[in-house]
Amino acid sequence: MKALIALDEKVQRLTGPITEDGVDRWYYQDIPNGARLVQIESSEFEVPSRLIWVDVADSVNANNEYYYDTSDSTVKAINHQHPDSPFVWDDTYGCVKLAD
Repeated sequence: MKALIALDEKVQRLTGPITEDGVDRWYYQDIPNGARLVQIESSEFEVPSRLIWVDVADSVNANNEYYYDTSDSTVKAINHQHPDSPFVWDDTYGCVKLAD
């Protein structure tokens, strides 16, 4: 399969929580070097220069679950955090459990 990538479109992931006034607030955070997967196709077609095609596994989709990492030219899963999850994503340490 082929993924169409928009190099000029940022990607965000749901992360948090930040507690403000006793309320947990979840927010979207830009993914560094992330570019949006626009669509998945079985074959390439001509596109503007701001878009590129990359090979991807059949399991990859363009439903805000994957992004293209421009720093190493790979497609990666977006690590969204669900509000019910006891874990958060930390760019230094990866997935870490919230304190009890």
